[in-house]
Amino acid sequence: MKPKVCLIGIDGLRLDLARGTGKMPTLDAVIGEGVFNELTMEVPTLSGPGWSTLLTGATHAEHGVKDNHFVGHQLLHCPDFLSRAYFADQATTTMVAAG
Repeated sequence: MKPKVCLIGIDGLRLDLARGTGKMPTLDAVIGEGVFNELTMEVPTLSGPGWSTLLTGATHAEHGVKDNHFVGHQLLHCPDFLSRAYFADQATTTMVAAG
């Protein structure tokens, strides 16, 4: 069986304050059954730069996203991890959902 990845991101959530409180039992269970990696972001910790770093693996300097306006970004040169997975093996199935 091929390995599977599920990336869950909740914008603005302070996970250090939410974990283990009983307020997010499903998320606690998913973390408990899987692999949890903490991400430390460089400043600014705005949504645009943060998500760009998370999804591409590129630093702020590399992707050029400075704020939530995306003016002057270099994301064309920093493919996201799902695109990389697909182009490495076109049999790979990817899916993105947001709400």
